[in-house]
Amino acid sequence: MTPTLSNHLLTRFSDFIAEKTGLFYPRDKLKNLEKIMTSAAAEFGHQKAETCIRWILSSPDQAKLINILILYLTTGETYFFRDRHVFNALEYHVLPELIDQRRQTNPKLKIWCAGCASGEEPYSVAILLDRLIPDLKRWRISILGTDINSQSLQKAESACYGNWSFRNMPSPLLETYFEPAENNRFQLLPSIQKMVNFGILNLVNPIDYHLTSKIQGSDIIFCRNVLMYFDPVRVKQVIDSLYGYLAEDGCLIVSPAETSQMLFKQYQAETISNAVFYRKGNKAAYMAPASPIAQMSSPSESALTEIGSKIDPEITVESGLEKIRVLYAKGHYLSALEKVLVFHEKNPNDFLAIQWLIKIYTNLARFEEALRLCNKCITDDKLNPDLYFLRANVYQESNNIHEAMRDLKKVLYLDSGFILACVLLGNLNRSQARIEESNRYFNQALSLLSKSADENPVPNSEGMTAGNLKKYISILTRPDS
Repeated sequence: MTPTLSNHLLTRFSDFIAEKTGLFYPRDKLKNLEKIMTSAAAEFGHQKAETCIRWILSSPDQAKLINILILYLTTGETYFFRDRHVFNALEYHVLPELIDQRRQTNPKLKIWCAGCASGEEPYSVAILLDRLIPDLKRWRISILGTDINSQSLQKAESACYGNWSFRNMPSPLLETYFEPAENNRFQLLPSIQKMVNFGILNLVNPIDYHLTSKIQGSDIIFCRNVLMYFDPVRVKQVIDSLYGYLAEDGCLIVSPAETSQMLFKQYQAETISNAVFYRKGNKAAYMAPASPIAQMSSPSESALTEIGSKIDPEITVESGLEKIRVLYAKGHYLSALEKVLVFHEKNPNDFLAIQWLIKIYTNLARFEEALRLCNKCITDDKLNPDLYFLRANVYQESNNIHEAMRDLKKVLYLDSGFILACVLLGNLNRSQARIEESNRYFNQALSLLSKSADENPVPNSEGMTAGNLKKYISILTRPDS
């Protein structure tokens, strides 16, 4: 639909917004910009969007007007523990490693959440640190949340949230860290709230030197679902500036949709628990074993190369594996899905392709399609424990914990030696505060692992060794977890 206002005026205004805020409205989004300005016009004392836009463009006090306009241009929808893979990687790999390094010599951490909106992300980090560091009082913890939207930051500072903010948060965490408030809302505990500070910061023009001094040398920077709103030139500008703010060996976290090998060439890309991190520094990438919580059994390398070579005649056996694995690891699930679907259409009964489809559909939150494939496979082979394990993972990712646990118990009924089913049941029971039951499953897993050499890979684990899985369980079961 063509905008009612002239494209020339809207394009001029779009360029103005991009220059002042970094927010980018390309030609195909000008209609959206017109709708925003139609709603915002009354705030500025105008009846029509056109007169309002012309007034803003000619105003001598544009800085003040931009601060008001930003309230309409940004929405900031988020929630606690958004993206399970990222927070699993942080909780079980990145943060424990960092904490162990700093504990004896320099007990401090600096974490910056850029584009934090209403604060759920930095508060999620604070909750993680409270769980991971038993002697938190002796640590110097700096968690800073910044955003360009002042209203979002006011909500963040209040630390009071409705149910929609907790849609990915386990019930025990909600009960532990929040208290009921008025109007069916929940108030974060003061001890966690005071761990986080907030400030207004424009990523494109970060001129607040007080805040920039606080983010210099950050160990971890979150900048998720922010870059997609900038034009390509400013995206590169922001990525380069974030690199400068990171400590040596610090990590940058962006959303899967924002990953790009070309844009992050100066970083070292790492895949940890199915999440992509960009590390500053020249040391070789640390490929941590994927957390069993976030993964499903996957095709073997030889099977993947066979699928890849059949999808595209021009793809060699070696590059077929790389194509699918790289696309999936970087979060390019739609591209990975497209390639697997080509093969699946010609080979509808190929189980390896179906496994990949289930895994990709799950990561795209297309749970109905993932479950449909799981159910079809189970109908054809009711005694296959691998199929129930696949479905349990789909249920878990869709937050249907009861069904996930039921399927995992079926897995162990069919195969009492299925190690990852024990680990998942241990973790799910722990998330429901069933500690005794959780420890029983973890001990069962450890008993099974004791029969294998530490260097041996665990079945269904995408290469995780028995030794690494033992370490993983020890992290989960230590007294301060």
